[in-house]
Amino acid sequence: MFFLSGNDPSEVETTLVDVPGIQHSGATGRAVPATTTASSSSDMETMKRHAWSYYTHLYRADPVSSSTISEYLDGIQFERVLTEDDKLSLIVPITIEELMEQATRSVKATAPGSDGLAYPYLALLFQFDSVKTLVLQVYNDALDGLFRLRGMICNLRPIFLLVCDSKVFTRLLTKRHARIIGKLINPYQSGFLQNRFICDNGMALSMVLEQAQCFSHTGAGMLLDQEKAYDRVNAVYLGAVLERFGFPDRFVSCINQLFFGNAMFVNINGFFTAGVHQERGIRQGDPLSPLLFDLALEPFLLSILQDPQFCGFNVTDGCVPPPLVNSVAVPTIKCLAYADDVCVLLRDPSDLSRLQAHMDRYAAVFNAKFNKDKSEAFALDSRHSPSFQAAFEDMNLQVNDHQGSGSAFRYLGLYFAYNHTQRTQIEEILLSSVRKQCHIYSQRQLTILDKVTIANSLILSKIWYCLRLLRPTKRFLENVKTCIYQFVWNKKSSLLRKEKVFLPRHSGGLSVLDSSIQQLVLQKRWLNYLVDPGNYPSFLFPLMIHHLSLLPLSTEFPLLAFIAPHVRKSKLCHRDLSIWHSIFELFDHFGYTGLDVLTDLPVQAILALPLLQLLKEDPPEHWLHRHPSFPSNQLLIFDDSQQRLRLRVRHEYTRYPRLCQTLYVDIMQSRTIELQPCVWPHILEAPNLQEVDWSNHEMLGQMRRLPTWSSFSSITFRKDRQAQIKKTQQFPNHAVKHLWFSPMEPKARTVLYRSVSRCIPHKSFLIKFGSVETDICSFCGTGVDTLRHFLIDRPIKWQMWQTISNHYYKDYPISSEILFGTLRFLHMPRFIKDRQRYMSVIATTLWKMWNLYWLHGNQQTHSLSPASIHHFTPRVICLIDRLMPANY
Repeated sequence: MFFLSGNDPSEVETTLVDVPGIQHSGATGRAVPATTTASSSSDMETMKRHAWSYYTHLYRADPVSSSTISEYLDGIQFERVLTEDDKLSLIVPITIEELMEQATRSVKATAPGSDGLAYPYLALLFQFDSVKTLVLQVYNDALDGLFRLRGMICNLRPIFLLVCDSKVFTRLLTKRHARIIGKLINPYQSGFLQNRFICDNGMALSMVLEQAQCFSHTGAGMLLDQEKAYDRVNAVYLGAVLERFGFPDRFVSCINQLFFGNAMFVNINGFFTAGVHQERGIRQGDPLSPLLFDLALEPFLLSILQDPQFCGFNVTDGCVPPPLVNSVAVPTIKCLAYADDVCVLLRDPSDLSRLQAHMDRYAAVFNAKFNKDKSEAFALDSRHSPSFQAAFEDMNLQVNDHQGSGSAFRYLGLYFAYNHTQRTQIEEILLSSVRKQCHIYSQRQLTILDKVTIANSLILSKIWYCLRLLRPTKRFLENVKTCIYQFVWNKKSSLLRKEKVFLPRHSGGLSVLDSSIQQLVLQKRWLNYLVDPGNYPSFLFPLMIHHLSLLPLSTEFPLLAFIAPHVRKSKLCHRDLSIWHSIFELFDHFGYTGLDVLTDLPVQAILALPLLQLLKEDPPEHWLHRHPSFPSNQLLIFDDSQQRLRLRVRHEYTRYPRLCQTLYVDIMQSRTIELQPCVWPHILEAPNLQEVDWSNHEMLGQMRRLPTWSSFSSITFRKDRQAQIKKTQQFPNHAVKHLWFSPMEPKARTVLYRSVSRCIPHKSFLIKFGSVETDICSFCGTGVDTLRHFLIDRPIKWQMWQTISNHYYKDYPISSEILFGTLRFLHMPRFIKDRQRYMSVIATTLWKMWNLYWLHGNQQTHSLSPASIHHFTPRVICLIDRLMPANY
């Protein structure tokens, strides 16, 4: 079903939609004529009547007085408003360059509809000097809110099922809007905003759950569901909100006339209903709608964030026992949002009462309706809470997730597991999705290259999103790889080694993405937030720094876990469930060893490091190499009386006293061993306690300057990880390029790859598994069917090879050794200039011989007549010439 706007059905674009029947039920919140119980009908007049009734009630605004809206908005502080420059950028006259940019940004295949021109025509039209003045006048009149006059460009255009000329205008407005809206929206809203990412909310919630479970925070969370959120936006309320944010009156008027007061017609299989007057709602599908909805929802989020009596989640508030106090600011999180998907964090049932009050006030002015039947609650510390359970039941919430629930809960499509059982269930869901997609695409006649493309782009993409925050088991990752391998190779005989499917092409592989490697690649985004917050700003940075400060011995130096792996073992970061272990694993790949230049390491961090890391250029035979985890606090101690660090003396040693005494002499007397620069400042003077700007910490600066960091890419990372896999052989890049990109039939490419990979079902191989009774070639009956015999040495095949090679390379005879080198190792003869043509000749000939073998020689001895050869070679030559003409 599609919805169209305009003044008359005959003047709007007609879209035919197959709707065999329409189910009708009473519209929520109002009595709908005709029936109040669900019923279905395929009668056209009945469907039209029910559709008209439903949407008439949906888009009829509930009356809200301007004073009520003003009173609601007066209680909220709008600290972020548009500057004068921002206002001017919204209403500055539209230029022909802006129109050209929007007209040329879309694909040419976009359907323009029956009453519109496609983008290429518009781009061409805008270039004519004779119409530029008229075009600019039309679009600027639309910006001034005059487009409702008959004859203007947006007069009869559907706003949400846009034709191309109207979409140019709305996209232009969206681009202007998107530049500045990020300045107005609070950082916890990530929906449809530039430089904000949907999974940031999931990462924040993941850290909240880890902290709550580690320190037994008794709070809960709620996932709010709004019924028809976009369709219920009140026009007066939206205009008032835009004015509070400082939007110019001209822009507000333009938005009001774009979205409200239109006559809407429902098109059901080509039949229009009567007109539906749209009094409210910003319909989904318009580029502007998501941004406008963010602004409309912002007062509700601000009312929660600015409520001093609403506590939300703070790890030091509500935990038993509370974590150690440290120098890192403790953030409070009250809500997270992605457009209308709002997650609210509650400390206790009193927060729930405050939330209900905010929801009621917001719904009254917005025309919103919270669907409590679909809203969901979950425990922060994974335990069932009787007090929260009673409060949720009073609100008619049916779902309250905790560790005893039958399944993990979802937020924004991300799964959150409290225990191993729920994690296993998540893995089964994801694995079932992969298997289902493999089964669907296996029904098609696809080549290996086709399957690789589909696996990378369509099948594995089903799990990448969830793997950003899920730490999967090795069994799950292997099962995914097995599914993909079976899909790509499809039980071909001989079998290809499974690891080879995931190797790069220059190593003889197929370049299918390895799920275990890709899961680590996806963690680079979280490291970007930590290591380079200047270029990757996010509200997550202070949350992540605080989260790391809760690890053992990290209260003064949250980055300690990155240089001291033993600190990562903590109840805070569950060994099997926490995504942080994947983040640490990726960090270790960059090989950071910056202690030799780090100068501001706190005393607590120094004493937490292994002693071996604090020594500079120690001899390879030093005894500490036999004890790499020997703690530095066995040699160093913080002297409370002098308020500085010092080396322990003889009677203070508790482990290896003789070796420690020798090390003391080497450091303090003979000077044969030096301490790292970060140690000496604390020995010479008392620590200087001052607030640290973690976003500009020198360790992060050193990390950004590492060559491994600045040159990181997913491709190079995969190569480094796959270098540990035993490879059968390496191929030159130019040879691999010719294999995969030379013009040839897709099936010919598949057969050639099987030859290069030694996955040819010759009888010398099959007899090892009992698949055949003899290894004698069934095609010629004269020799053992080895790989070379299968490809070349059969007399009849060699005769075919000679006939075709002499046709194309009569001046350069190709021997059997040269030919086998190409079929097995992708070797190219030096006298061949056009290597793509050569590869096409070889692959096409091999493929046709392959078909001939399975047609004539696989079951019994069968000799082909000279006439058969006479007919075979011309067909192969004709096929090659069609693929690559002589003037190619």
